[in-house]
Amino acid sequence: MDNDIFVSWTLTVHITPQRQKLYKYYLVTPAGHKTLAATALHKDPKHDTYKYSEAFIEQHFALVEDVGLLELKYAISIAKWLERVLMFVSPHPPDAPLPHFIPDIYGPLPCCFTIRFTKTQTLRLPHDLIPMIQHCRQPFLTIKGKNAHWLIALRNFQFAEGWNQFAADHKLTTGDIILFKYLANMEFNVAIFKKNCQQ
Repeated sequence: MDNDIFVSWTLTVHITPQRQKLYKYYLVTPAGHKTLAATALHKDPKHDTYKYSEAFIEQHFALVEDVGLLELKYAISIAKWLERVLMFVSPHPPDAPLPHFIPDIYGPLPCCFTIRFTKTQTLRLPHDLIPMIQHCRQPFLTIKGKNAHWLIALRNFQFAEGWNQFAADHKLTTGDIILFKYLANMEFNVAIFKKNCQQ
């Protein structure tokens, strides 16, 4: 997979007749094909969480074209991270108000996306993020951490000033994958997965 090509994740949620949540992950491959990557039913009414095994994920991701072994390991790590994020989502029908920390989860835009780090001065934005930027009309985005935040300038749909500082602060190396979780108003949380697939 080319270092400058992103892998995009989208998530849709449906309420089944049994009031269970049906989660569907879609993976956009480097070739631009949107493929159903994994499906999981909500199984824990007490905590409103869902679980699935690594074998289940491997079974589904093995069917996705252009995804090699390393990407498969990343997929498992990222799916586990998303599971921790989504375990706090309370049950609500599709037409109910959405949780403020996972906006537009039923909408056309992904709540999460990934990019692969390169050591270039600028980094191309995922296509799925461009409509969001055009709508907000902000020349920057904010990456929020526990005790800090980074203001990243946007120029011609690329990360510009501020990106190198973020990369240096997190000791990013070529091939690392950064998972962005959209909050609101062009603010994001991130999870970083190193080459050894550790978060």
